Amino acid sequence: MNPLGTRVCLLTTDFKPRVGGVAEYLHGLWDHVACSRPVTVMTTVPGGSARWSHEYRLLCLPRPPGRRLGERRGDPVAVVRKLHTAVYFMRLERFARRTITTMRESVGANAQAFVGIWDTESHFWCKQLQRARLPYSLHAHGLEIVRPFYGRHPQWRRADFQAARCVLANSRGTAELVKAHFGEEVETRVVHPGVSAPAELEDVARRAQELRRQLAVGDGPVVLSLTRLVKRKGIDLVLASIARLRGAHRGLRYLIAGEGPEGSRLEALATDLGVADCVRFLGAVDEPTKWVLYELCDLFIMPNRTLGGTDWEGFGIVFVEAALAGKPSIGGNNGGVADAIEHESTGLLVDPERQQDLDAALDRLLREPGLRT
Repeated sequence: MNPLGTRVCLLTTDFKPRVGGVAEYLHGLWDHVACSRPVTVMTTVPGGSARWSHEYRLLCLPRPPGRRLGERRGDPVAVVRKLHTAVYFMRLERFARRTITTMRESVGANAQAFVGIWDTESHFWCKQLQRARLPYSLHAHGLEIVRPFYGRHPQWRRADFQAARCVLANSRGTAELVKAHFGEEVETRVVHPGVSAPAELEDVARRAQELRRQLAVGDGPVVLSLTRLVKRKGIDLVLASIARLRGAHRGLRYLIAGEGPEGSRLEALATDLGVADCVRFLGAVDEPTKWVLYELCDLFIMPNRTLGGTDWEGFGIVFVEAALAGKPSIGGNNGGVADAIEHESTGLLVDPERQQDLDAALDRLLREPGLRT
């Protein structure tokens, strides 16, 4: 992609220690790139305690200007609101100019630039790179492409993707999305996320036995979801399946790790469905505990859905993590998940809009330990 030794710079508004698939993907990928060439990561995310396998420069940028929509005096008046928005864009443009100047001074005028994710802030980075005639590549994750934008944002997004030297998609599905939205002429390459095993596997197994006792899940089958609790992830569909199948699978337990806006609704739904006694909401978990949960469970499930085309699962790192832990997955057959789950080999792909398909897949894996293996 670049000659060894060429300096590369990642500009991103999403990175570790922020939690989420995009941060995990970018951190893992650029940590790997750093083993073969000098890498600088410039991010608006404050630095934290994320572990790196290889050394690279991390430059934390100042917090970008905030829009504060609805908080400013006069915002209810359309003309005033537009004026405030224009000022906000001007401040972002100045912020972007300073960022690109810093990149050229700190990394070098000939550094290869990569933009970690497209959003309002990073649009102005793309704009300044174009003005400076500096080529850049753009990471594509999927959700930022299908998400509806307003005003000039759709035109900005199209222009930035079309001007990119290359678009690096996290899956074949996302690459197809790029082509469909911005044209077949856009150069795309698929770069799948990768995962690494925890350092101390024996400690993971020991802690899994301890956690099994702490959670009092018993010796029955354990189903796990580890995700941000948003509607796209389909956790409500799993709860419905658990309600239908618990009678056929003695001691069935469902562990849900993660936080999000759907949390309270899902807890209420578990009570309404009569499965609150066999469901455990664990909240956010740290990295070591994540691997303990993979070890503890019998299978992983996340029947992601697109919600009428307005949402998108670009890949699904959790499915690969589960596979690395030796556990099969059930996932929605949409977005880029077909790249993360090999159907009938590392798991099962289902149509999340057909509850009976999800029920059948879960029942099948619970009934057939040989298939799970």
